[in-house]
Amino acid sequence: MVVKTYSLKKDGNKFLSDHFQVKEFASIGQGKTYSDTVLIDSALVTLLEKVYKHFNCSSIVISSCYRTAAHDIAVGGSGSGYHVKGQAADFCCYDKNKKAIESKKIVLYLEDIKCYGIGYKCGGSTTYTHADTRAASAKWWGDESRNFLDISQLGGYSSFYDYLGVSKSTTATGKKTMKLSTDGLNLIKSYEGLSLKACKALPTEQYYTIGYGHYGPDVKPGQTITQAAALRLLNEDCKKFVNAVNKALKVSVTQNQFDAMVSLAYNIGVNGFAESDLVKYLNAGKFFKACAEFPLWRRDEKKNIVPGLQNRRTKELKRFIVDSSVTLTDKMNVRSGAATSKKVVKVLASGSKIKITDVVVNYSSTAIDIWGKCSAGWVCLKQGSTFYAK
Repeated sequence: MVVKTYSLKKDGNKFLSDHFQVKEFASIGQGKTYSDTVLIDSALVTLLEKVYKHFNCSSIVISSCYRTAAHDIAVGGSGSGYHVKGQAADFCCYDKNKKAIESKKIVLYLEDIKCYGIGYKCGGSTTYTHADTRAASAKWWGDESRNFLDISQLGGYSSFYDYLGVSKSTTATGKKTMKLSTDGLNLIKSYEGLSLKACKALPTEQYYTIGYGHYGPDVKPGQTITQAAALRLLNEDCKKFVNAVNKALKVSVTQNQFDAMVSLAYNIGVNGFAESDLVKYLNAGKFFKACAEFPLWRRDEKKNIVPGLQNRRTKELKRFIVDSSVTLTDKMNVRSGAATSKKVVKVLASGSKIKITDVVVNYSSTAIDIWGKCSAGWVCLKQGSTFYAK
């Protein structure tokens, strides 16, 4: 990057590129010109031109670019940031119909072209964006409408696509991306419960929780919200997990299967889900082995079995497997109930394909057994570490 020095009086009308003049970058604000000197990073001009051309703009209005230290402090800055160096711009893009383009769209494109200084909703506006030319080592992707917090602090997001709940229409494999259904959202609501006042489930937790399990640095002690606000937070939080599931999968799944995995990801986290054996098995075509992973996530951070988690995992597994088919890997007894003590009503040959209409998980401290119901009755699909279905 090359920062050049210009004079507003002498060079103000000079074009730096096809669409931008020196005067647009000057330190002017609140009807005051702070300096005749204008510092402009040539890389910033190049970046703005890329945005202009990508969105086929009719214009880009720059509200603030170079600022003197006094100007920067006057608008709430530190007096030494990227604006003071001539390396930052706050701007609004207008399309060919002269309609302002949402900041949401701009920040996604800035991410795509590897801009490392991005401010979503600059000044709290839905149509203004901040961009600067900082190095990757100083990366900041923030939401200015949420106290300028980096999106990594707002739920561990590493991408604006995740933060804003935006996915490409298809993956590299051609698999369509999916959305969480209303039933899936209600499933998560039922598990998380509702708290309209900030609380800590455990004293050792770093942050407070509010609403339907919303957790993070933006939740303050004593904070209260309405039920409508809690639902908005839930919808925002779910976007991250919806995208995590879409990104992790290389195979097509049903809506119920997708909902079950989003619920699991919401509980175990993006990284936990992405690195799970469930994902590996599913992508490898090992359907029932993927199913059998749900009940394993039944322990807390101290490795203690939590009954509430067992109940949640069973319901997620039921949503995932019901109406799907599995193939038996051995000759199996079909019983009148989900236990070996129940009466045998039929025998199915190895290789038989059965459609699952219900599921029961029997938990013990050392083993997990899974029974599936089909049209003929109940079949043991997994006993301890032995699998009888695929």
